This record gives sequence, structure tokens and C-alpha cells, in this order.
Amino acid sequence: RNPPVQLRPDHWLLPVYFTPQRHASSHYSELWWSGDRGLSWQGGGDSMGGYLRQWGGQMSEAGQGLVQASVVVTTETESQAPGLRAFFRHRTQPWIFTSESHDGGSNWTKAVKTRLPNNNSGIQCLRLRSGALVLVFNNVGSRLREPLSVALSLDQGRSWPWVRDLEPGGEEDPAFGKFPSLRYSYPAIAQTSDLAVHITYTYNRETIKYARIFEEWIKHTSSFEGEPMTRGLFSGDKFPIVDDVY
Repeated sequence: RNPPVQLRPDHWLLPVYFTPQRHASSHYSELWWSGDRGLSWQGGGDSMGGYLRQWGGQMSEAGQGLVQASVVVTTETESQAPGLRAFFRHRTQPWIFTSESHDGGSNWTKAVKTRLPNNNSGIQCLRLRSGALVLVFNNVGSRLREPLSVALSLDQGRSWPWVRDLEPGGEEDPAFGKFPSLRYSYPAIAQTSDLAVHITYTYNRETIKYARIFEEWIKHTSSFEGEPMTRGLFSGDKFPIVDDVY
């Protein structure tokens, strides 16, 4: 569901999830690695050269409901394994969950819920060239997939002060009333050298829509200055942030 993470030119990480049975109680997530630029992939229990000598890669177990992880690098060093953070879609809980790895993805902390809503719909997070994290998600806890919001974090995902709707939904959408419910889902994000952030997502399960934004556009307003720029449940963390929001 989500793209691989490049640690080094030859070393890539790919979050995968398994659905052995239709019921969500069987679903689980792993992180696979490639040492040959994606030509081959290996999962848990394999050995890897360099700092990833004994690979685990288990991100969640069956029954935890954690799937479709979006993984970003949070810390990078030349000699040590990078720090990683994963954000999970949850099959049953109305929240995005998060977990950390301090050894390059082999082992993961117990996933905990964030304050970001999730209605069992796809999400994606990206680390920008500035170091900030941008996350696209359905900002709602019900089964509806509207609105579709973008959130920005400057502290590796501990807090999200800025939230803005890409698709507010409701009567503002020309398609309002033409479908049983509006659906904006399965976002994908990339950033180009001009610092533009490119986002695609499904629109009412009929077409794919594309948006081109910049980091400053997300910061245009926030929860601590002016009216929130979202119709969703989460309008951003208030300043100052004293403790982790998790």
C-alpha cells in the first residue's frame, strides 16, 4: 500500500501487510528489506550486512488491527541505524496508531494511538526536505471518507499544530448529492526538487484527483491563530506542547 524507504543507495525498506483471512483478526504487518535496490526482498529472520545484521521486521501481530504502515526516517547517522516512525491504519479503532524503531526497522515499539482520527481508511506520511512530516488522512472517525486533510509536524510526529483540508467535503463539493456519500481516499504523496508536495487520491471512486501544495500552504493558518482550516475532528495541537500527544 505505501512506498519503500531508501536508507542507502542499495538498502530499501518496504512496509507490507498480510491478510491471511478476510476477517481483520488475521491481519498483521512486517517491514521487508532489500539490499539490491529492490531486485529481491527478504522478511523476518534473515540476516543483512552492515548495521542491520539480524533482521526482525515484525511490526504488528495478528489481532492488533495495525495495517498499511507508512514509514518515515526520523534520525540519520553515518555509523548507526536510522530512527524510523511508522503510522498505521487501524482496522477497528478510530485513530491512527504510531510506533518507533531505533535500529533501522528490525524491532518496533508497541504501537500507541495518536490524536489523529482514522476510520479504517488509507493514510500516507512523508518526510519533507525541510525535515517536517506531512500526513494525509481522513479527518473523521465515522465510516465516511470526508474530509481529506493534510497535517504538518515539526517534531518528528510528536505533535501536529497545522491541519488543513484538501477536500472539505459537504456542500462545497460539486458532487454533493450525486453519491450516497462523498469519498476521498487512498492518498499518495511525493515531493520534488522545487519543494512542491504532490498528492493524489481517489475521488468518489470514479477518478483520481491531483493536488500540488507547499509546506507554507499548510501553515497558512493553524489551531493557535485564526479559525481552523478543517471541517474534521482534529484541528491541530495547541501551543505550547508540554508532553507528547501520545
